[in-house]
Amino acid sequence: MAAQRQSDLLALANVFGELHHLRRMCEPARETDLWRERMKQLVSLEQPTSTLRRQMVGQFNTGYRNAQGRYLSCTDLAKEYAAIRAGDGRALSSRLAGRY
Repeated sequence: MAAQRQSDLLALANVFGELHHLRRMCEPARETDLWRERMKQLVSLEQPTSTLRRQMVGQFNTGYRNAQGRYLSCTDLAKEYAAIRAGDGRALSSRLAGRY
């Protein structure tokens, strides 16, 4: 179970990174640093080991860079992908919260 939780946390961090790029690009006035702040909250709430924390931050940054490389401007495709990834994030969050 601990391995699944860690995997879910890393996947969620990656989603947050992707959304940080996509939403800032598509809705800069509204989104600003929302997803970076959510990442900070996640780390604060989880209080992961230093190794897991580094991995989570790494996944956030990887997600950001991957989205940045894939979507250079706010297109309908970028918005659609952001909506899909937000749904993935909701599912991961629900699974993580459901264990408590």
